[in-house]
Amino acid sequence: MKTTILSTLCASLCVFALTNVASHAAAIASDSASDAAYAGPAWPNGSNGGTGFGAWSFATTGGGGRYLGGTGLGNPTFGLFAGGGGGNNSSATRP
Repeated sequence: MKTTILSTLCASLCVFALTNVASHAAAIASDSASDAAYAGPAWPNGSNGGTGFGAWSFATTGGGGRYLGGTGLGNPTFGLFAGGGGGNNSSATRP
């Protein structure tokens, strides 16, 4: 009897712990290149449209860069590019 109660208690605590972890892991964030924060010809550093994200931060070197525009995925979309060869890089991050 004591073992059954202990097993039930342990199983209940495990289910509670897993449910609690899953509920905190479901952070939702979204953004769209057509958001008003990106109006204009440039995709500015520090811009922040949508919800659930921090501001964009960019790093480019050489022939690297970024754009908002049409691709095979639709229009507008977020885009990064880097020219061929060494020293051409482009990265975008946001917390």
